[in-house]
Amino acid sequence: MYLSTQRESMPTLSNAGTTAPIFSNAATLPARTVPDVFNATVNRRGDAVAIRQIVPNAMAASVIDRFSEISYTWNEYRQRAQQFGKALIANGVNPQTGVTIQGANAPQWLFAHLGTILAGGVSVGSYATNNATNSQHVVTDSESAVVVVENEQQLQKYAGMKSTAVKAFVVWNNVMNSELQDQLPAPVYQWNKFLQQGQNVSGKDLEARMAAQKPDQVTSLIYTSGTTGLPKGAELTHDNLTWTASVAGRQFSVADEDQGLSYLPLNHIAAQQLDAIVPLTHGYAINIAPGDALKGTNLRQHIVKTRPTYFLAVPRVWEKFKEAIELKLSLASPFKREMFNFAKTAVRFSKIKPFEGSTKLTALVNKVYKSVSGCFLALAERFVLTPLKTSLGLDRARITATGAAPSRPDVREFFESLNISVVDQYGLSESSGPVTLSVEGDVPVGSVGRAMPGTELIIADPNERGIGEIRVRGRNVFKGYWHNAEKTKQAFDQDGFLRTGDLGRLDSDGNLFITGRQKELIITSGGENIAPVEIEASIQRELGVNATVVVTGDQRNYLTALVALETLEDDEGRPTNRLTPVVIQALIAAGSTATTLEEAAADDKVSALMMEGINRANREAPSHAQRIQKVAIIPDQLSVDNGTLTPTLKLKRKSIAERYAQQIESMYAPRS
Repeated sequence: MYLSTQRESMPTLSNAGTTAPIFSNAATLPARTVPDVFNATVNRRGDAVAIRQIVPNAMAASVIDRFSEISYTWNEYRQRAQQFGKALIANGVNPQTGVTIQGANAPQWLFAHLGTILAGGVSVGSYATNNATNSQHVVTDSESAVVVVENEQQLQKYAGMKSTAVKAFVVWNNVMNSELQDQLPAPVYQWNKFLQQGQNVSGKDLEARMAAQKPDQVTSLIYTSGTTGLPKGAELTHDNLTWTASVAGRQFSVADEDQGLSYLPLNHIAAQQLDAIVPLTHGYAINIAPGDALKGTNLRQHIVKTRPTYFLAVPRVWEKFKEAIELKLSLASPFKREMFNFAKTAVRFSKIKPFEGSTKLTALVNKVYKSVSGCFLALAERFVLTPLKTSLGLDRARITATGAAPSRPDVREFFESLNISVVDQYGLSESSGPVTLSVEGDVPVGSVGRAMPGTELIIADPNERGIGEIRVRGRNVFKGYWHNAEKTKQAFDQDGFLRTGDLGRLDSDGNLFITGRQKELIITSGGENIAPVEIEASIQRELGVNATVVVTGDQRNYLTALVALETLEDDEGRPTNRLTPVVIQALIAAGSTATTLEEAAADDKVSALMMEGINRANREAPSHAQRIQKVAIIPDQLSVDNGTLTPTLKLKRKSIAERYAQQIESMYAPRS
C-alpha cells in the first residue's frame, strides 16, 4: 500500500507567480456551517459586487452591445437568499428536508441554494439535461418538498409525477401553459409570488434555523451523473463544503479581487464549490454566463468579456481552444507561423533547469542563459503570447485548470508550450470536490497533483507497476449516500478510507497519476487486467490529429480501438459529421480526400494513418497484451445527445460498445 499524506508541513509552492503556502494545520481548521461563513463574508464585503449575470441583449445595435449585466451586491445576495428561506418556512418545509433546483446557471439558482441552506434544508441539484425519469428520480429519492425550475421545459419533466412529498413547484422564468398545472402533484408559483409567501415569517425564525445547524449535518446532495444506472445522492455536510473551500482557496491564494466565470452546471460539485461555496468563503465575485455558454463559440466571448482570474474547464473546452488556435494558425501567413514557433521555442528554453555545480563558470553560464532566455521570453510574451491570451480572455488568469474528466496530455503540453499552465485537478462528488490539488510548476505532465492538505491518499493493493485503487480519507469525504446504507457501507474500507473506484499510481514525490476506473478494466481472454485510460492517452498523443480514442477488447484475445475524429459543431454546439479543417489537412497529407466522418470511416488510407500513430504508441506498451492490433473509425461523433457521454463529458463505455457493436465485431471477424 502506497501513501501520500499532506498532514506534515510542506515547502512553499509557486502558482502563476503567486506564492501559495501549503499549510500544515489544514486538518485542524475550525468546523463552520455554511450560514456562519456566508454571514461573515457578507458583513465584511457588504456593498461589493457578489454576482454579475451576463444577459443577452436582443435589441443590440452592435456586437459590443450584445450583452448587458445585472449585478447583485453581497447584501442583496443575502437578502434574496433570506427571502427564499423564509418562503420555505412559510410553506412548512422542515429542517433537513430536500429542495430540488433544476435549470441553467442563474442568480435564482444561487438564491434558492443558499436560501435552502439558511432555512436548514438540504439543497438538491438536478442536471438541466436530465430526462423526465432521472428528474423525477432525484426529487422522489431526495424526498424534496419544493422543486425550483428555470422554465416550462423543465417543469414539463414532472408532468404525471406521483409524489406526496412535493408541496410546491417554483419557476423563475415565465410559464405560458396554464394547463400544465393540472398534470403536476403540487401548485406552481412564479418566483416572486413564492418569495412573497415568506413576508410574514420573522427574521428571528430564520435566525433560529441557522443557529440550530451543526457542521456535521447534511446540507447538500450531489447526484452523480454516473455512467450506469440511476444517480445516487452524495451527502455533503457543512464541514465538508466549508473546510474544502477554505483549504482550496488558501492553497491558491484566492482573494476579494478574484473573479470567476460560472458556466458549468451548478448541480455539479466543481461548479457548486467554485461558484457558490468558495466565493462565499473568500469573498470574490462570480460572473454567470447565459445558459447557452457551452454551445458553439459562445463560451469564449464570455471569457473575453469577463476576463476571469481563475478558470476551470472540462477537458473538452481546452480541446476546443486548442483546435481554434490550430485552425487560425493553419490560415495564417508564413511569418505569423514562424513567430508562433519562435514563441513556443522561447517558452521551452525558459523552462530548462539551470546547470548544476558551484563553480564560477557554472554560475556565469547560468546567469547568461537566464538573461538571454528571459529576453526571448519577454519578446514572445509581448508579440505573440499576451495577444493570444487576450484573445482567449485569459490575460488576467492566475489559475487555469481542468477537471471532471480525464484530460489529454497532448492538450496540456500544447498550452504549456504557450506559457499557459493548465493544471489537472482530480476529485469526486463524494470528496466535496478535490482529492488532489496542484499548482503551476508543481507537478509533471500527466499527474493530477498531490493529496489535498489535511487529507490522506493511499493506493490500495498495488500491482507490480504500483497501480491500485485510489482511496482517500479526510474532512472533505462525504457522509454517505442518501437513504442508501448498503451503498454507503460499500463506499468505505475498514480504515475509513473512501473507495474511489479509480485506479492510479504515485511517484516518489507523491504525485498522483490516474490510470482508469476499476469498473472499466478490460479483462482479456488471456486473463490480463488492462486499464484503458493510459493506452488511450498514449494513442491520442501519437495520432497527429484531434480525435477521441476508445480501447475495446473485454474477453477478447487482443485489443482494438475505436477512433472518433474531430468534427465541426453547429450553431447549437452539437457535433456535425463535417471534419475540422485541421483534421482534413492531416488526411490530405496521407492521401485521403475524406471531409466527413462517413467518408473517413470508409477510407482505408485514414485507417492506415490512425494505425501508424497506434503503432508508435504500441512501442511504449508495458506488455504485448496492451498493444492495439486493429482500429475502426466510427461514422458519427460521441456526444451527450446520443448517450455515449455523460453530462460532464465522460465516456459511457457500455453505451459506446452497444452503439458501435458492428464496428467492434468487424475488428474481431475472422479473415476471409
